[in-house]
Amino acid sequence: MSRDSRLIDDVGLDSVAFAVGMVAIEDKLGVALSEEDLLTCDTVGDLEQAILAKTPAAR
Repeated sequence: MSRDSRLIDDVGLDSVAFAVGMVAIEDKLGVALSEEDLLTCDTVGDLEQAILAKTPAAR
C-alpha cells in the first residue's frame, strides 16, 4: 500500500470499513472526520491530508 493506493479499489474499504475507520481515527488520533471529509478521500494520501488538516498541531 502506498499514498497513491485507492481506498476502495486497492485497499478494499467499503462503507462499513469507512465507518469503523472514522471511529478509530477519532479514538486513536483525536481527529474527528466528517462523512463529507471521507467522501473527498480517494487515496491513502488524501486520507492522510484530511487527518493532518484536522490535527491541531498542523495548524
